[in-house]
Amino acid sequence: MLLVKIRIIVKKKPAVLDVEGKTISKSLNELGFDEVFNCTKGIVIDVEAQQSILLEKHSPNLPEAIEKFVALACKKLLVNEIIESYEYFVI
Repeated sequence: MLLVKIRIIVKKKPAVLDVEGKTISKSLNELGFDEVFNCTKGIVIDVEAQQSILLEKHSPNLPEAIEKFVALACKKLLVNEIIESYEYFVI
């Protein structure tokens, strides 16, 4: 069984205030890390998916199958598209 490992990174959209990121930036500055200008906080989701099922369900082309899978998983569960965006990498 071949597995594809996919890392999905979810972050708030730039127009949405990232309170946690601002707090982290401020705290780092207060701890003496004056080089820190800005932080954003997001989540990382690592997914292991069966390559054969990805190809069967989404597309016979693996990169396209992965893209379709990620888009569907993010839309249905992983991302609030109103305030969050995502990117993904095969790892």
